[in-house]
Amino acid sequence: MSSNSKKGALAVASTNETDSGQSDAKNAKKDHSVELDKISSYVDEAFDAVPEIGSGNRWYDYPYKVLTWFLRSRLGRALPYRIREQINYLCNYLIPWNEVDRERAWSTDDPSANLTVPPDEHVLIPRVWAVEFFPPSELDSLKRAIDKNGWDSKRVRYGIREPNEDMLDRSRKGAGWAWWDLGSVLSETANMFDPDAQKRKLPEAIEHVELTALQVGPSLTVVVGSFTLSQKARKSVDEVWRSAHEPKLYFRRRGRPGVRNRLWSAFHETQTSRRNLHDAVRGWMTDHCPGSFAHGGADQPLVDLVLLEKYEPTRGRRRDRDLHEALRAIGIMEPSYEMTSEDFPGLLLEPADELMCPAIKGRYTKTLWGQVDRIAEGIGEKLSFYGGKYDRVAAIGSFVDRRINNFLVNLAMLDFLQLKRAQHAVLRDQARARHGKFKRRDLQNLRDSFLTTSLDTNSVARDIAKVSQSYHPNRDGAVFIRRPAAWLQESYEKDGSTAPAPVNINEELRKSQEEHIKELVEFDKDYRSILSTVASIGSSIDAFKVQRYAIWIAFVSLLVAFVSLLATAAGPNGLRSFSQALSSWLS
Repeated sequence: MSSNSKKGALAVASTNETDSGQSDAKNAKKDHSVELDKISSYVDEAFDAVPEIGSGNRWYDYPYKVLTWFLRSRLGRALPYRIREQINYLCNYLIPWNEVDRERAWSTDDPSANLTVPPDEHVLIPRVWAVEFFPPSELDSLKRAIDKNGWDSKRVRYGIREPNEDMLDRSRKGAGWAWWDLGSVLSETANMFDPDAQKRKLPEAIEHVELTALQVGPSLTVVVGSFTLSQKARKSVDEVWRSAHEPKLYFRRRGRPGVRNRLWSAFHETQTSRRNLHDAVRGWMTDHCPGSFAHGGADQPLVDLVLLEKYEPTRGRRRDRDLHEALRAIGIMEPSYEMTSEDFPGLLLEPADELMCPAIKGRYTKTLWGQVDRIAEGIGEKLSFYGGKYDRVAAIGSFVDRRINNFLVNLAMLDFLQLKRAQHAVLRDQARARHGKFKRRDLQNLRDSFLTTSLDTNSVARDIAKVSQSYHPNRDGAVFIRRPAAWLQESYEKDGSTAPAPVNINEELRKSQEEHIKELVEFDKDYRSILSTVASIGSSIDAFKVQRYAIWIAFVSLLVAFVSLLATAAGPNGLRSFSQALSSWLS
């Protein structure tokens, strides 16, 4: 081919590429214009069906018309600003009722205002794990829980194992087990069998509870509760997820009501149904095995197992809009970086997003989720040992349960340290109010603070640091790796840029724990030093006050004695004049 022919071919190709690019841009612009026209038509239809407030004969139109007319009247304009503001607030308070009527009339074909769940997709939640911590200040609480719940009754009666308190005492002295079965409880209506379990009345959502105690150094005992949910509870989120959701008003503590359209109602109701399962688990732990989180007024760290029937999250492509919104309704987002573990094939670990999924209490909540077939394929023949031939969903829960405890402790340890940091912040902020007067009760509170915070902080920090230094992946449970999602990895490759290197989550957690420990120890040291000094000064001030009070008491006593001598000198026939009595007394 001649050079002129090559140039001509390149020119034609360049022209074709340019024409193709311009065509794609035009098509995209056209599609965007069509989409805007559709949205505009939905808005017009909704406002035609439900006009703005004050333009109809609905119940809220009449008071709105009266109030707005009054504000525009001469008398209304003459009113003070604060009164006009209150009347205007009443007008605004009526508007949400108009908005919710319009949302009910909104087209169900609008994808931006309605939730679309894939018809063949289902979600199941078979297991939930909750973690509670028992540092030295909470040891008595754990012993009371053992006695109250009778977890030793069967093991003592049949001589199966040592009593829990004996195992606990030995472990905290450094000569016991690293972990042991604390107890198990089976619902009175459960069909399953557990020879060691006690039959008790459990919340409707919970079928079986297994408690495992893990010793982290001599001073910290961690209890992991594994909760098997009932058949009805494991499907409860799916039922709410797939049901019809209508626009609703919701009332805030203050201010005017808010409005949720169909999409946001679906988000709120589905996430609330999942949170109800979490609340049942946390409520049981608080009632039967309370520790630092329960007594600190915080939610226990929690991980739930969420299984999907169709969608496989590790397949490498991004979700479409409908699936994205459907999974968001459950409380699962699409993170740019995935956390996976070879110990749990096909499962992703994801922290709950409090901003995007507000109905789920996400501060101490994590999700382990994936697709049933992909997980079963990754586990392979091992799944049959956990009952995979009969119930794959329950078998996957049992498989995860046997491998997750140590990682749960490592994961929840950071939450525990953050809880302690929050408690230290409260002590710092309330120091002036609690220790300003230095009464006996205030000094007692100071002593209690030293006993709980200082003792826990120093002993637990020492043990956590020891365990962190002696970390070994084969002994300390599953290892999770955070890496870019498959679609993000492809994006990096297309751009020719280098993707961030994978990060070992376990090592990252240990580094964060060490930083928190150093911060807590330093804070506790400074706090004790300052308050001890202030308490000493306060005691000196109190001693000075006591001396001053003693002088006044002595003066009053002298005055009383003086008056008594005057009365004695006056005699039985009556008092003489003051000067005569004083002269007589002096003589």
